[in-house]
Amino acid sequence: MFELAHTSSPWDWCYSSRAISESPVNGMNQSELIRLLDSTILSWNAREIRPSHIYSIIDLVNQRIKALKITWLNRESLPICYFSSLQTIGALMTKAYLETHNIATSFQGISSEDDLKLLINKWKIEQPRAIIFSFSSFQYINLVQTYVPQLRSLTNKAFAGGLIFSLDKSLMKHFPGFYFPPDLPSLIESIVKEDK
Repeated sequence: MFELAHTSSPWDWCYSSRAISESPVNGMNQSELIRLLDSTILSWNAREIRPSHIYSIIDLVNQRIKALKITWLNRESLPICYFSSLQTIGALMTKAYLETHNIATSFQGISSEDDLKLLINKWKIEQPRAIIFSFSSFQYINLVQTYVPQLRSLTNKAFAGGLIFSLDKSLMKHFPGFYFPPDLPSLIESIVKEDK
């Protein structure tokens, strides 16, 4: 496994195209990718790495996931909603983490109430088995809170998480019926448990 805080770390090979093409990630199997993401999350939580490092690692992991041709556990992709015009680090990590665990996902960017209304209408047709909300800031909490009854009528599994999935439990009162997994492994466990 990688040492994440020293010169042989992934952070050293994140920045050059030659390093990326020679990256150890290119030879990793699925279990090794999971361990890399787990180590990356631990390093993030310990404030040992920067967001740019995480973006680079996620990009390399996503490239490797495509090369591995993973067999998905679900036919329909689970929507991961993020609240920005750009994909957020929390949403990106959630997607990579779920996909290394054979759960197909898709991104849904929400930057206005109209975006959320359009998604709700889409989900009325698609009936997703789970919806994941990745909040990187709190400005959209009131917006989503307004639509909780409609969202709960669409699926029995609505998840709310934060930057790298842990979200302040005091926010639970805003999202009755939502699940607040403490981390990404717990999110996966809740999603997979639903199918059994």
